[in-house]
Order: sequence, then C-alpha cells, then structure tokens
Amino acid sequence: MRSDWLRRPLSPSQLDYAADDVRHLFALHDDLDGRLSGLGRHAWLEEDCARMVANAQRDELERWPHLSLRAAQFLDRDAQMRLLRLLRWRDVYARDTDRPRNWILDNELAATLARTPPVDPVALQARLDAQPKAPRKLTAQLWNALAHPLPDEPDAPLARSEERDKAALRRLQDAVAARSAELGLPDGVLASRRWLQPLLEGDWAGPLAGWRRAQLEAAIAPLLAPAGGAPDPSV
Repeated sequence: MRSDWLRRPLSPSQLDYAADDVRHLFALHDDLDGRLSGLGRHAWLEEDCARMVANAQRDELERWPHLSLRAAQFLDRDAQMRLLRLLRWRDVYARDTDRPRNWILDNELAATLARTPPVDPVALQARLDAQPKAPRKLTAQLWNALAHPLPDEPDAPLARSEERDKAALRRLQDAVAARSAELGLPDGVLASRRWLQPLLEGDWAGPLAGWRRAQLEAAIAPLLAPAGGAPDPSV
C-alpha cells in the first residue's frame, strides 16, 4: 500500500520506515562497495554517477521525447518534428510548474496537433476549446512551440515502425540479454529497449556510450551492419 509522505504529522509506521532507511544505508553501501571492488566495476559506477551529476547541472531533459510515443511512428517526418517541439515544450513547462506532463498536454492531443496542425492561433484555440482537458489557457505558448522549429531538428532520429523494426530490436534485445547474463546484470541495467532503438540509426550517444558500449559493441555491432553498416568505432 502506498503511503502519503506529504501528510503531516507522519505516522509511527512511516517514521519507523524512514529510520530503517537510514539505519541500514551504511551497511548496504559497504556491502555493495565491496562487490563492485571485487568485480572491478567501480569505474562503471563512477561513470554513471558523473553522467547523472552532469545532467543535473545542465538541467537536461530528454532530448528526443517523441521516440517514446507509439503514435509517433505513424507520423511523417514533418509531423514528428512538430510532435518533438510540443513534447520539448511540455517537458520544460512541467518541470517549471512542478506538474505531471499529461496534466499539461496529454499524448493523444499532442500527436493530433502534430498530425494536423492548426493554421493559426485562432484555429488552435478552437481546437483546444473543443477538448475538455486541453490547456486552453496556454494557447499562445502552444502555438509558439508548434510553429517554431528547433535548432537541432536536423539531428533528430525518426520514430520507426515497430513492425519494421521488431525483428531487429528482438535480435538486439537477445544479444543484450545474453551479455547481461554473462555479466550478472539485469537486462534493463545494461540497455533498455528505449536505449536500443537509436542504434538502428547508428546513434551510440547517451547512456549507451562509455562502459555500456564497451561491453556491448562486439556483440551487437554485427547485428546492426545489415541495417546500415557497423557503427563507426571513432564516434
């Protein structure tokens, strides 16, 4: 059962739970630190921590949020770029206002506006007025996001058809699962499905750079070659 940690005063069971968290952290740290040392993987942890700190310092949001929406694969390139603009704006607004993203602009409406964009702000307002949960008070900001291309759009990968890529992704996932088993890691730690998708475009950036690439490249580079050549090791 989930607990409401914003409610005050905290219940006795919540206080006990919080105290246990602190009470056992040092022992857990020492145990995990010893395991990492024994496996020679301290550098992996340091790299991941450094990336997380750098991302926090840069206050970075997900660069290509359209890739995680299934609806994006059914849009042409222009529509996908419009969707990217809307989702980037939504992510920033959600962070700045500390609100859930779908409370600001739900995925279905974002995809609809990207597929058939309104011709002007008046038309956008009419579209929003027809939707009960639409952000009608944010019309000007939505229009500004929708109408202005992002400087890095030429670099944006396209969301690809799941049917077209299903076999290729399955081969990559199988290779990751095999390598994860060899390393004693859960599949999601080494590479999630979302991280694997850009590899079909030859993009090794993000979490798959660094130690993950070093552990995976030999296993999955041959699987990428038929789709467009093996990745350039200098990238």
